[in-house]
Amino acid sequence: MKLTIPFLFFTTTMLSVSSLNAQISAEIAENEKFIAAWFSIWDTGDVEGFSKITSKQVVDNDPNPNHVGTHYEGLKNALISINAAFSGGKHKLEQVYHSPDGVIIVRWEFEGIQIGEYAGKLPTGEITRFKGIEILKVTDGMLTEIWHLQRKHQ
Repeated sequence: MKLTIPFLFFTTTMLSVSSLNAQISAEIAENEKFIAAWFSIWDTGDVEGFSKITSKQVVDNDPNPNHVGTHYEGLKNALISINAAFSGGKHKLEQVYHSPDGVIIVRWEFEGIQIGEYAGKLPTGEITRFKGIEILKVTDGMLTEIWHLQRKHQ
């Protein structure tokens, strides 16, 4: 009897760890799909795609101080303005971290040709680069909270 209990405990624990690993792998795969969609939306200006994966009640912890309205509207307006300011804009994801509670941290670099005013700078027609970090809280496939950390563009 003493030999059976550790064996059963060990077997049960292994199944639990295995199930947990499968769940974590599935969550990471879902997060990766979300990240691919999120940055594709920003690179293409896909307002419809934005509305499909962003909660109307999203909390933007670093909103544009000049924006009036909901955080959802502020993020949507930022999407539109960045695509009006840059041609061929593309994010390169440098590092992605997934936490067990649905928070995703992404370190990225953006590059595009500045064709419109952005952050108070007039269009230059030159390639512009800037780096940043996004902290995204995703719940049931929808962005529910976001933080932005971005270096001023060069």
